Amino acid sequence: MQSDRQPHRRKASILLWVGIGASLAIPVARWAIFEVDHQYANIAAGGLMLLAAGSFGLVWIRVASNVQRVASFVVVAIAAAAFYGCFELKGFTGETLPQFGWRSWLAAPKATVDNASVDADSPQIEYAKNAQFSQFLGSQRSGIVEEPSFGIHWQEQPPQLLWKKPIGAGWSGFVVQRSLAYTMYQDEDDEVLAAFDLVSGNLRWSQRIPGRHYEPLGGLGPRATPTLYEDLVLSQTATGTVVCCNAVSGEVRWTQDVLKMGFATQGDSEALIKWGRSASPLVFKTSGRVQVIVPMGGKANSETPITLVSMELRTGDVLWKQGTAQIGYASPALIRIGTDQQIVSVNENNVTGHDLSDGKVLWTTDWFSRSNADACASQPVSLEDGRILLGKGYAQGSKMIRVERVSGDKPSDAQNWSVSTLWQSSRVLKTKFTNAIYHDNRLYALSDGVLECVAPEDGKRIWRGGRFGQGQLLVVNGMLLVCAEDGRIVLAKCDDGAVVYEQHILDGVTWNYPAVAGPFLLVRNGTEMACLYSPAQQASRAELNTDTVQ
Repeated sequence: MQSDRQPHRRKASILLWVGIGASLAIPVARWAIFEVDHQYANIAAGGLMLLAAGSFGLVWIRVASNVQRVASFVVVAIAAAAFYGCFELKGFTGETLPQFGWRSWLAAPKATVDNASVDADSPQIEYAKNAQFSQFLGSQRSGIVEEPSFGIHWQEQPPQLLWKKPIGAGWSGFVVQRSLAYTMYQDEDDEVLAAFDLVSGNLRWSQRIPGRHYEPLGGLGPRATPTLYEDLVLSQTATGTVVCCNAVSGEVRWTQDVLKMGFATQGDSEALIKWGRSASPLVFKTSGRVQVIVPMGGKANSETPITLVSMELRTGDVLWKQGTAQIGYASPALIRIGTDQQIVSVNENNVTGHDLSDGKVLWTTDWFSRSNADACASQPVSLEDGRILLGKGYAQGSKMIRVERVSGDKPSDAQNWSVSTLWQSSRVLKTKFTNAIYHDNRLYALSDGVLECVAPEDGKRIWRGGRFGQGQLLVVNGMLLVCAEDGRIVLAKCDDGAVVYEQHILDGVTWNYPAVAGPFLLVRNGTEMACLYSPAQQASRAELNTDTVQ
């Protein structure tokens, strides 16, 4: 009898030491991996926690009596039932930490703030007529906003919460024009492109596009921020439909199912493009026509071009398809290199430069990513002299390249362009869901959730600031405006990253880009949207009328 117990006790002893070792390894693993990548550190810590809990549980099962085992199971079952009866999984942060919230029958109603006091003589009405934020990352798609009417002295004059309202799921940001703010969200089985009154937050119009994309880690709903061009608003759903509407009335002018150009079904597309289509349409005029460019995507090893597709602005007719690289999650960018402009596209595994007129690939540089795993979502950043910064999360960091025209009279010839790598670093500018910004000969970004400033010449870190999670960043009137992952808005200095003001605005994971238009700041996430009012100074109605766009 004694000999039978010895192996039993030996196994329990081994399991006990495994549990102790796993418990002691948790802080060590987080410390060792945290600087490499916060997500990987959390995954390692979570795995060790499960190993420790499992080992201790097995030890208890081996040493406890039958009565103790039954009692333990009952207690655990009651605790689990109580927890899941009161809480539900709301999603995950950008560092893969689960977010739980009260179930609907216990949750308090979402707070709603309505701007009911605005009248026809309010300065807000006149400011709204001139407010402009026409595309992703601002009207120049650079992340830099110079807005004289927007006040940044928040210590003395904090921004006023104008309105705050619930909104459907999605990671789309706002664009603004003619007193209207546009965004996208999910409503049951439809993705919705909607226009809201900038001053009141009231819905002006909406268009429903059938489609639903959901991924447990990435969440539900549209990802792309709309683009405004003249009298039109364009956007792309997470399921691959490009829609063009009249910006004032909401009337649909045309739609194109880009997903069906490269795939038979949505399931086929999402097997390769896992996180949902997130690119904002790029619109520009060249050779007498206006083009709308979005990533296309297609089956691997297909002879059909799959990188970019161009459509005519007014009709939606396809103009060209070019490139063989699978798509990523960045938006096409218009970048000037010397005297020439090119479309630059961040794809799966590489970055390509394309001719404006026909989309022909002019140059390619390697940039690793997998669009169904550790994908690249960061924009290429132009330093305006042929240098382009590439950034990515997942411990990859950043790379500075230089694109040069080396020979020939025709810029549309691929052999006339060269690409060289100036520096590459896995330590800085690890932009997972966000983008770096080039301002005043410095590079700024939320690098793995930490505010950071880097020298563009060599990639050396100049300073590092506070932790804001996988949020978003703009440079506004020479200040760093952070929309943190936890829903805070933060104003910080460019010279050292010192925080001068912060305020909690939204509840829940916030990955959406903010928008600054006139004295208005728009923020949102998958459950709430809000508008803050921050005028640079109190202007009279007569002064505002002088600058009003008719």
